[in-house]
Amino acid sequence: MSRNLDLTGQTFGRLTALKVSRKRDRRGRVLWECQCTCGKKKNVATGDLKASKVKSCGCAYREDLTNRVFGRLTVVKATKQRRHNNTVWLCRCKCGKKVLVRGNSLTSSNTRSCGCYNRDRASEVHRTHGEAGNNKTRLYRVWANMLKRCSDENHKNYGGRGIKVCKAWRSFIAFRDWALAHGYRDDLQIDRIDNDGNYCPKNCRWVTCKANSRNTRRTRWETMNGETKSLAEWCESYHMSYSVVHQRLSRGWDLMKALTQPVQKNGKNNTEVRNG
Repeated sequence: MSRNLDLTGQTFGRLTALKVSRKRDRRGRVLWECQCTCGKKKNVATGDLKASKVKSCGCAYREDLTNRVFGRLTVVKATKQRRHNNTVWLCRCKCGKKVLVRGNSLTSSNTRSCGCYNRDRASEVHRTHGEAGNNKTRLYRVWANMLKRCSDENHKNYGGRGIKVCKAWRSFIAFRDWALAHGYRDDLQIDRIDNDGNYCPKNCRWVTCKANSRNTRRTRWETMNGETKSLAEWCESYHMSYSVVHQRLSRGWDLMKALTQPVQKNGKNNTEVRNG
């Protein structure tokens, strides 16, 4: 979906999108050539720009953050550590605890406390709606786990990738009201429509476990006759084996042919005869 967006002239942090680059990244994503306010140019994936994962050519992360305040955190000094090519800063939280935080997590407001903020919010929620404590509801656990994985910088698929929870959903009551108004059931899971985007009302929905497992960064999406589905869904619609269709596409077959050509078996090892 994001491949068709025209970002020309739009500004994302310090970056202004100039034009689509001829290059692609290792995942095959569309890259935009961007101009940083410092004058340097950088190619950035569409999803990374929209999700504010990349907001400069890198100059923002070389800033001296000493003594600056981000939420409840005051930066003490830079350390020799680096995570994901970012300087790690020693910070002192308002509660007195010291914590190590990546520079981009501070400047993007992804980390604003040592963790005490979420604990304080959880305590407040428990006092006001009664869905926490020893009798946690499933919806409360979904919310709490969502906050936990997005605040954990060591979680490579969420906090470590810069995935955030929107400001409104840091309140369980706001999240609960949205969930109940948008089809929540105990047999459904929360799913981000754009896997590079954040947890927010416009980017989330309730889906079955099966649908959720198909919408990952590893999912292969295919478009035919103007309709886009995961390859697994196309195979299911045409009653074809996923492995057979995947092999055919890898050999350069057209999607329709790969889905409709009868499978010719090799009797010796029960594999498909390569005839295309």
